[in-house]
Amino acid sequence: MVFISYSRLPEENAEFVRQLAARLRAANFEVWLDEERISVADNIQEKIVEAISSADAALFVVNSRWLQTDRDFIQFEISLVGDQRAARRVVVLREPAGVKELGPYFCTLNRMEWYPDDPQPDARFWEIYCGITGTPPGPRRSRSHSASPRRW
Repeated sequence: MVFISYSRLPEENAEFVRQLAARLRAANFEVWLDEERISVADNIQEKIVEAISSADAALFVVNSRWLQTDRDFIQFEISLVGDQRAARRVVVLREPAGVKELGPYFCTLNRMEWYPDDPQPDARFWEIYCGITGTPPGPRRSRSHSASPRRW
């Protein structure tokens, strides 16, 4: 299962994550999104612990809102993912972010950029796929739109 940590704000970011989740599902991944799996009556902390403990991978979709205002939940999720030694971690930057903004944990992880105006979304999806599965991505030139697998 792929656990996705993200900010619901701005709405464009939440929509990006929903579309990413749909593409991951089309590629036969089970995806965990809080808005789909947590109801008003649920204990949010328990649900997140359950999700991360069964996750094979964690995607951190980083934007400025996520970095600036969701720090407590980010730290909580980071510590839980850190306990899952076998889980793969993929950091997706939706906006430029420096070392200072990312903090010590995310600076140690490989990061990829997928900005809203990226002309090659299929290539970025391929990078995420490779990060989740541990598949070598191949030469950068082969990640162009025309070289990306059509099933995604």
